[in-house]
Amino acid sequence: MRKRRVRALLPGLVICGGNVERLKELPPKCQRGNNLNALLSGFRVWLDDSLRF
Repeated sequence: MRKRRVRALLPGLVICGGNVERLKELPPKCQRGNNLNALLSGFRVWLDDSLRF
């Protein structure tokens, strides 16, 4: 049940990391991102209780 709820809330997924360039194809609703954005988003979720579920 929890996984379905999470999938319903996410419009897409950003995949980051040094090896993301090695992926020839990305899964549906995914896009490549940079590590800085991933880091900042992680801190945002960590610091803002309203973004947790």
